[in-house]
Amino acid sequence: MEKDRLIAFFDALLAIIMTVLVLELKKPDPISWEGLWAIRGDLFAYVASFFWLSALWSSNNAEWDYVRVIDRRVVWWVLVFLFFTSLVPYATSLLSNSFYDPFPQAFYGMVIVMTAATNMFLYSSLIKADKDNGTLRHFTKFNRSIMPVDFAIKACGLIVSLVFWAPAASVSVIIAAGVVLGHLLIQHRSSRLID
Repeated sequence: MEKDRLIAFFDALLAIIMTVLVLELKKPDPISWEGLWAIRGDLFAYVASFFWLSALWSSNNAEWDYVRVIDRRVVWWVLVFLFFTSLVPYATSLLSNSFYDPFPQAFYGMVIVMTAATNMFLYSSLIKADKDNGTLRHFTKFNRSIMPVDFAIKACGLIVSLVFWAPAASVSVIIAAGVVLGHLLIQHRSSRLID
């Protein structure tokens, strides 16, 4: 399979998944600021999921520019990654129906953790398939260094969600995004200072 076909498939499915998120969002009743406040859990779940998926798309899209060779293992990891990602709208809709309920939060957390884990395996398979590509290794270094931290924050959120405070799973997605963004800004600033 050519890399461009796989990227087009990946982009199209992620766009559909992100679109389905908004379709699952409840309308406020009444349609007012009070109505919006009443569905704040739904809105929080939507915002967390949308921007997390956007960050996944953005980082994967940037790295794929440097990929020259893919193999079957890469294709399968993309499919497994997209499988878990396709569960995000469903998990988000469960979460938004019962934001403070431990089960929807735990299910959401499991989907997020599995998506993060398969993303790490996907990156690893890209590097294995394109072993001699120093440019790919260089440009994926940031993502590969921050992915375990991102995964750990989300896994901790899932555990806290199961044991102490149900919303921890969805809150951990926002915290992880902040940590990744902060790390990215520091890296960008330091690379500008070097230049």
